Amino acid sequence: MASINLIQPVDLYSQVNRATKYGFLFIGFTFLALLMFDVIGGVRVSAVEYLLMGAAIVLFFVLLLAFAEVIGFTFAYIVASAAIAGLNTAYSAAVLNSWRRAYFIGGLLVGLYAVLYVLLSLEAFSLLIGSLLLFAALAGVMYGTRRVDWSAPRKPEEV
Repeated sequence: MASINLIQPVDLYSQVNRATKYGFLFIGFTFLALLMFDVIGGVRVSAVEYLLMGAAIVLFFVLLLAFAEVIGFTFAYIVASAAIAGLNTAYSAAVLNSWRRAYFIGGLLVGLYAVLYVLLSLEAFSLLIGSLLLFAALAGVMYGTRRVDWSAPRKPEEV
């Protein structure tokens, strides 16, 4: 007796849905990088600047879906991630008063988008790999901030 098992391929809507579930991590890592520049680097970042950069990251998922319906998931992912990484890199250059710092933000976003694409491609091990990467990121932040005195009062801004 022969049997047939039909495997339904992952459509673009389920890929976008899976990508969206990682959205809070993108916003969190970007905000964390801005916070580190604020706390360690001494660059003041306002709540509005956090909000605008977070809004751009949320827009990535809208762009991804809109482009994916027209040009396919992979090319849409490249276009949307390049657009948002470029936008946030350029904006953070003004916010952080430095292109060097902005390139760090841009590199972080490009790395996050690359990791997310790999996680979306690996269905079987995506949770394991994602968890290990989160662990490594948390360990890096804890190591990088181990000497920060979080309870020290902030110095007033000079005008």
